[in-house]
Amino acid sequence: MSTTDVDPVTVYIAEDNPILLQGLERALTANGYNVDTAADGRAMIELLSQAPLPDILLLDVMMPGMSGVEVLDTVRANPRTAELPVVLITAAAEEVVPGSLLDGREVDVLVKPFRLNDLLARIESHVGRSRSRAEIPHSISARN
Repeated sequence: MSTTDVDPVTVYIAEDNPILLQGLERALTANGYNVDTAADGRAMIELLSQAPLPDILLLDVMMPGMSGVEVLDTVRANPRTAELPVVLITAAAEEVVPGSLLDGREVDVLVKPFRLNDLLARIESHVGRSRSRAEIPHSISARN
Protein backbone atom coordinates (compact mmCIF):
# COMPACT_ATOMS: atom_id res chain seq x y z
CA MET A 1 0.00 0.00 0.00
CA SER A 2 1.32 3.42 -0.93
CA THR A 3 1.85 5.92 1.87
CA THR A 4 -0.33 8.32 -0.08
CA ASP A 5 -3.21 5.84 0.24
CA VAL A 6 -3.13 6.13 4.04
CA ASP A 7 -2.73 9.85 4.61
CA PRO A 8 -1.75 12.52 2.08
CA VAL A 9 1.96 13.17 2.02
CA THR A 10 3.11 16.77 2.41
CA VAL A 11 6.21 17.78 0.47
CA TYR A 12 8.09 21.05 0.88
CA ILE A 13 10.31 22.03 -2.06
CA ALA A 14 13.11 24.64 -2.09
CA GLU A 15 14.24 25.39 -5.65
CA ASP A 16 15.49 28.67 -7.08
CA ASN A 17 14.60 27.82 -10.69
CA PRO A 18 10.97 28.99 -10.97
CA ILE A 19 10.20 26.79 -13.99
CA LEU A 20 11.45 23.63 -12.25
CA LEU A 21 9.77 24.64 -8.99
CA GLN A 22 6.41 25.12 -10.73
CA GLY A 23 6.83 21.86 -12.67
CA LEU A 24 7.61 19.88 -9.51
CA GLU A 25 4.69 21.46 -7.68
CA ARG A 26 2.26 20.62 -10.49
CA ALA A 27 3.54 17.08 -10.96
CA LEU A 28 3.46 16.23 -7.26
CA THR A 29 0.04 17.82 -6.76
CA ALA A 30 -1.29 15.84 -9.73
CA ASN A 31 -0.01 12.69 -8.01
CA GLY A 32 -1.93 13.39 -4.81
CA TYR A 33 0.71 15.12 -2.73
CA ASN A 34 0.20 18.29 -0.69
CA VAL A 35 2.96 20.67 -1.76
CA ASP A 36 4.36 23.92 -0.42
CA THR A 37 7.27 25.72 -2.03
CA ALA A 38 10.09 28.12 -1.29
CA ALA A 39 12.18 30.00 -3.86
CA ASP A 40 15.36 29.76 -1.78
CA GLY A 41 16.89 28.30 1.36
CA ARG A 42 16.02 31.18 3.67
CA ALA A 43 12.38 31.04 2.57
CA MET A 44 12.38 27.28 3.35
CA ILE A 45 13.67 27.89 6.87
CA GLU A 46 10.95 30.52 7.34
CA LEU A 47 8.31 28.11 6.02
CA LEU A 48 9.48 25.38 8.39
CA SER A 49 9.28 27.75 11.34
CA GLN A 50 5.73 28.89 10.60
CA ALA A 51 3.88 25.96 9.05
CA PRO A 52 3.11 22.43 10.18
CA LEU A 53 6.01 20.13 9.34
CA PRO A 54 5.99 18.27 6.03
CA ASP A 55 6.61 14.57 5.56
CA ILE A 56 9.68 15.23 3.40
CA LEU A 57 11.87 18.06 2.09
CA LEU A 58 13.19 18.40 -1.45
CA LEU A 59 16.14 20.83 -1.45
CA ASP A 60 18.06 22.16 -4.42
CA VAL A 61 21.76 22.00 -3.53
CA MET A 62 22.82 25.16 -5.39
CA MET A 63 20.68 28.14 -4.37
CA PRO A 64 21.79 31.74 -3.86
CA GLY A 65 22.05 33.00 -0.31
CA MET A 66 21.54 29.70 1.49
CA SER A 67 22.32 26.40 -0.23
CA GLY A 68 20.36 23.20 0.20
CA VAL A 69 23.24 21.78 2.27
CA GLU A 70 23.05 24.82 4.58
CA VAL A 71 19.29 24.31 4.90
CA LEU A 72 19.97 20.65 5.71
CA ASP A 73 22.45 21.67 8.43
CA THR A 74 19.85 24.02 9.94
CA VAL A 75 17.13 21.37 9.75
CA ARG A 76 19.33 18.73 11.42
CA ALA A 77 20.34 21.16 14.21
CA ASN A 78 16.73 21.83 15.19
CA PRO A 79 15.14 19.07 17.35
CA ARG A 80 11.72 19.87 15.82
CA THR A 81 12.93 19.14 12.26
CA ALA A 82 15.99 16.91 12.78
CA GLU A 83 14.28 13.68 11.73
CA LEU A 84 12.65 14.98 8.54
CA PRO A 85 13.53 12.94 5.45
CA VAL A 86 15.43 15.03 2.90
CA VAL A 87 16.20 14.62 -0.78
CA LEU A 88 18.93 16.92 -2.09
CA ILE A 89 18.47 17.79 -5.76
CA THR A 90 21.65 18.62 -7.68
CA ALA A 91 22.36 19.77 -11.21
CA ALA A 92 25.52 17.68 -11.52
CA ALA A 93 26.76 14.50 -9.92
CA GLU A 94 30.11 16.15 -9.26
CA GLU A 95 28.63 18.79 -6.96
CA VAL A 96 30.13 18.15 -3.58
CA VAL A 97 27.82 16.85 -0.89
CA PRO A 98 29.97 15.86 2.09
CA GLY A 99 29.62 12.17 2.84
CA SER A 100 29.34 12.89 6.56
CA LEU A 101 26.02 14.61 5.90
CA LEU A 102 24.66 11.39 4.45
CA ASP A 103 25.87 8.97 7.14
CA GLY A 104 22.95 7.44 9.02
CA ARG A 105 20.56 10.17 7.96
CA GLU A 106 17.43 10.33 5.87
CA VAL A 107 19.25 12.15 3.09
CA ASP A 108 19.18 11.15 -0.52
CA VAL A 109 20.69 12.81 -3.60
CA LEU A 110 18.83 13.04 -6.90
CA VAL A 111 20.68 14.30 -9.99
CA LYS A 112 18.94 16.59 -12.51
CA PRO A 113 17.52 15.81 -14.94
CA PHE A 114 15.54 13.04 -13.29
CA ARG A 115 12.39 11.11 -14.08
CA LEU A 116 9.26 11.90 -12.15
CA ASN A 117 8.82 8.20 -11.35
CA ASP A 118 12.27 8.16 -9.71
CA LEU A 119 11.35 11.13 -7.54
CA LEU A 120 7.97 9.61 -6.61
CA ALA A 121 9.64 6.32 -5.65
CA ARG A 122 12.14 8.11 -3.41
CA ILE A 123 9.42 10.15 -1.73
CA GLU A 124 7.36 7.02 -1.06
CA SER A 125 10.39 5.12 0.24
CA HIS A 126 11.57 7.84 2.63
CA VAL A 127 8.10 8.77 3.89
CA GLY A 128 7.19 5.11 4.35
CA ARG A 129 10.28 4.48 6.50
CA SER A 130 9.74 7.70 8.45
CA ARG A 131 6.11 6.92 9.18
CA SER A 132 6.97 3.33 10.17
CA ARG A 133 9.52 4.59 12.70
CA ALA A 134 6.97 7.05 14.09
CA GLU A 135 4.44 4.25 14.60
CA ILE A 136 6.79 1.97 16.55
CA PRO A 137 6.71 3.93 19.87
CA HIS A 138 2.90 4.17 19.65
CA SER A 139 2.51 0.42 19.12
CA ILE A 140 4.91 -0.37 22.00
CA SER A 141 3.10 1.93 24.44
CA ALA A 142 -0.25 0.52 23.35
CA ARG A 143 0.94 -2.99 24.32
CA ASN A 144 2.05 -1.91 27.81
